[in-house]
Amino acid sequence: MSDAPARSLIGMILNDPTKLLYAKQIGISQSNFTDPRLREIWAAIESQDVQDPNFFSGVVMRLVDMSRPIAVELSTNAPIGQNMEFYADEVVHSQAALLAAREFGKISRELIDRKDFDPVSIVASRCHDSAVQLLSSAVKVSKKETTHERMGDYIEILENRAKLYLGGELPAISSGFSNLDAYFSGWRNGSLHILAARPRIGKTTMAMSFLSACSGQGKHCAFFSTEMSPDDLFDKLMSHEARVNYLHILSGGFDEDAIDRIHHATERLLKSTAIAFPDLKTKTIEEIEAKCRLMKMKGELDFVVIENIQQLDTVYRHRSQYEKVSAVTMRLKSLARDLQIPVLGLAHINREADKMGETKPKLAHLKDSSSIENDADVVLLMYRENEEKQGAVSIRVAKNRRGEEGDIHFRVNFAQNTFEVV
Repeated sequence: MSDAPARSLIGMILNDPTKLLYAKQIGISQSNFTDPRLREIWAAIESQDVQDPNFFSGVVMRLVDMSRPIAVELSTNAPIGQNMEFYADEVVHSQAALLAAREFGKISRELIDRKDFDPVSIVASRCHDSAVQLLSSAVKVSKKETTHERMGDYIEILENRAKLYLGGELPAISSGFSNLDAYFSGWRNGSLHILAARPRIGKTTMAMSFLSACSGQGKHCAFFSTEMSPDDLFDKLMSHEARVNYLHILSGGFDEDAIDRIHHATERLLKSTAIAFPDLKTKTIEEIEAKCRLMKMKGELDFVVIENIQQLDTVYRHRSQYEKVSAVTMRLKSLARDLQIPVLGLAHINREADKMGETKPKLAHLKDSSSIENDADVVLLMYRENEEKQGAVSIRVAKNRRGEEGDIHFRVNFAQNTFEVV
């Protein structure tokens, strides 16, 4: 049986250690590798910290002399720009097939030694039972592919949705704005959403409103930013929650009323589910993926917001900007589906709309890559129709795989980081 998938998997992890978290998530360990040299390299990989910038050299140093050239070869020949999950799944299924072959050989030997048996019926029965057991252990999550397989669960799903609807609730995480939820039924698991705008329109401020609503529903959420520190983000959140001027939060120039509101906001936040503001060291999509998978494994992630996705880097830094953004959106979509959480990416709109004198942006105005539009399930374009009306912004639902498109108008208080539907 070929060990090519195993070699490709290890090579890709040596080049991008954050991929190790997915491999661990689906249960890959030393026992999945038949070659003792690959087992040794895997043990060295597991002993290292995926955040260590010297990850590869740390792995090599732990290997005996005979295995070191193999690790270098695997890293050099690792596939580039391909789906690591494919190789990881192949490793799992290859081990299942090997175990199945060994089990069938054992069954055959047992039956040869017996005199009183019906070869066809007994072999068929034993092999079937063993195959079912082995294959079910190889696949962690049962994927129902046919209409008949899905039908039983689907009726139950529809009944639950009806109960939520009658109770005035959504079968997904609410955005906090019923007018917006009416278009796409909230942030749904497995979906990639995009909120795009020109600078200084209020993307981050709107994202804070979404996070606050998510936390208030008892959901774990996280905000990754390439532009602001976790401390700055928390200041913005406190300004939103307490309805206190953001500059006063930064300067400490509070009056007694503001102090009271901050105390009430603090109590409210402590009662709600915590919002995470993870610090980014490398600002790569791979680092964000690794942190999200780890948080999900701990049961601490239901919704994630990622700011300025066009500025995220990848470990493959030689790519063009267009290729980088395409890779980022594709991986964000895969992350949403793999972890079964909604992902919201904040993006920039290019200046073409301003040059053309258009007040309402279009999908074609998304900056750097058409993949943003293609990979997203929902695209929200945020704009100010009248530059003189500083306190008025709108959101256009420009792409919606679940329903209609349209515009929602808001009144915004930038000093307090709050929005209200007009």
